[in-house]
Amino acid sequence: MGNKLIPDNGDEIAFEVGQGILKLHRKLKISSMKHFINEENVVWRNINGEIIALNLSSGSHYTFNKIGSLIWLLLEKKVPTEEIILQASHEFSVPRDQIKEDVLSFFRNLKQEGLIKP
Repeated sequence: MGNKLIPDNGDEIAFEVGQGILKLHRKLKISSMKHFINEENVVWRNINGEIIALNLSSGSHYTFNKIGSLIWLLLEKKVPTEEIILQASHEFSVPRDQIKEDVLSFFRNLKQEGLIKP
């Protein structure tokens, strides 16, 4: 038996009660996920197809490779995560499931560095 909760952030949390233990399982609804560039703290430029970003709060700067630059430009256009995954998969001829993990890992790193926010 399972039940679902939908918190304010749109993530779906399934939970089940079994043998007196409450188990929580987080399922991210990737199709509706969006991330946004942290415009208050980040300035960036596209130089010859390569993104260079500066975190104004930390003073750290970042240079993205081709796939990172594509993802950044799609973030700037406020493209949903699932569409970013599909476009990157198509552009770089990488299977969707493989690129999905890479994109989500890239997002985790960008969030950790304060460059994007959910």
